Amino acid sequence: MGHSSAAPSEVRKAGAPTPPPRQGRRTTTPREMRRANRAGLDEAHRDRRAFRETRANSTTPDEAHADHSIPSERRFRKQREPWLACATAGLALCLACEQYERYYALWPLDARTFEELILVALVTGSAFLACAFSAIRRTKPLYARRGLLAILALAQTGGVAIRILQMAGGPLPEAFAIAGPLLRQPEFVMLALYAQFFLDVGIRKSVQAFAWGLVASGIIQAAFTELPSEIAIPLLLLFMPAAAMLLGLAGWLRSQDDLAREREDISAELEASKGFSRTFSFWECCASIALVNVLLLVLHSRGVAFQDQSTMSAVMQLSAGFGCIVAGVAFLALLNYLQEAECLDLLRVTILPAVLIALYFSATIQAGSPAMYFTPLCVCYSMLMLLVWATPRYYRIKGSSFLCVCAVFFSFKLGWAVGLFGVNIAPSWWGSAVEATFVFLAYTVLLLFSAFHAVRTWRMNMRNTAGSPATRNSSQSASPSQFDATCSHVADRFDLTPRESEVLPYLARGRNARHISEALVISDGTARTHIMHIYQKLAVKSQQELIDIVDESM
Repeated sequence: MGHSSAAPSEVRKAGAPTPPPRQGRRTTTPREMRRANRAGLDEAHRDRRAFRETRANSTTPDEAHADHSIPSERRFRKQREPWLACATAGLALCLACEQYERYYALWPLDARTFEELILVALVTGSAFLACAFSAIRRTKPLYARRGLLAILALAQTGGVAIRILQMAGGPLPEAFAIAGPLLRQPEFVMLALYAQFFLDVGIRKSVQAFAWGLVASGIIQAAFTELPSEIAIPLLLLFMPAAAMLLGLAGWLRSQDDLAREREDISAELEASKGFSRTFSFWECCASIALVNVLLLVLHSRGVAFQDQSTMSAVMQLSAGFGCIVAGVAFLALLNYLQEAECLDLLRVTILPAVLIALYFSATIQAGSPAMYFTPLCVCYSMLMLLVWATPRYYRIKGSSFLCVCAVFFSFKLGWAVGLFGVNIAPSWWGSAVEATFVFLAYTVLLLFSAFHAVRTWRMNMRNTAGSPATRNSSQSASPSQFDATCSHVADRFDLTPRESEVLPYLARGRNARHISEALVISDGTARTHIMHIYQKLAVKSQQELIDIVDESM
């Protein structure tokens, strides 16, 4: 009887089966409890992630401004794009290396021989041809090959070192005297590799980086007038290795997500600027760049007569650096008001010939001080360099823009060789009248190119107006009020949200996500989200299809 009141666990014999649980109760093991906790946490994380995505895709103006304020977004961009800062700094050093010949306070301008010009043209042409073959084979990008960058940096540094030894007056073997000018050519190949790197960057970012590079190189050139030669010359030896190192570092820091985001912007920007390549053929672009460089070499040779390795040389170098700064600031200002293609077309058609003609007349009558002469000359040279930098990306040769980069850069170098031949060599062979003949022919052909471009553009506009329906170009010819009313009608028709209705007119005008984000004071990610939603609601796959819908509604 005393045992009957004991607990069941006490009377159960060892090894006896465990009785089933009571009805309505379930035993939970520790493993099941841990699984349940993890499942609950995962579900909570999914809920929070969905909530954040819902807030990020918010389309009301208040939420958009609350979640994406411009100052924090700009700070976020700067933190996420260290590769762009490295590439811009390296480009500035590369441009400073390209300006070595204009460091008038350090050394005089070299006198070139005919054999030297031929060798330079052959070596430069071979280098760009090798780069072109690499692009055709679609191998690893050249800017990502660290061995090639190291070879270019060492060759350039060796060429500058030979130039320094020649200035010191020390005896040099004849082979070194011949190799010196050749070893100083990798600076332009390195600039082409930077252009290849920036082909995978948005057009606006690329032009902005080049403009900032011009400003920085101008500051360096002007600052070197105040440095003693014992400090300035060793610093010059470090420019090209630093530029090569920064290019390799920028390629290493840039992720695949950065590439995908930039290429999306590039496709939209190229779609909006197809008219540039249609009205300005590639061979015309190369020929114009070569001819303009011929004229610049003639003008530069006239100004070098002021060089005296003293105060006047320092003033010339300071004026040249100031010209680069002015040009870079002007390019950045133009980008605030014009599209990239419009900016380049304006420089090519209007500003560049006018400045060249004015400079030539000022050089002919020997008017103005060196400061007044070299500042606009370097502004003009910077304009030409911007055309060399940016225009190849609007063209394709066998599906590659880098082939166009190689062709345009070689055209620039060929114009340099022809200009030096016409200034330094041809007059000694055929008389001083040859230089005037070179200038006259270059000016004539350049003006003919400009006239042909104007006529071709006028004919294309007339053909589009006469041969297409009246509604074909209605988005360009309609008044702003009519265009906005049409966009509002399309937004109501496809049930767009208020924020998407604000984005639609920019898309219908051909703007890209970056432009929309700056215009509406939202982030790039929010602008892309609105664009994606608009494409889904309108059932279109490209911006051109959206533009067609707005044109038909108009």
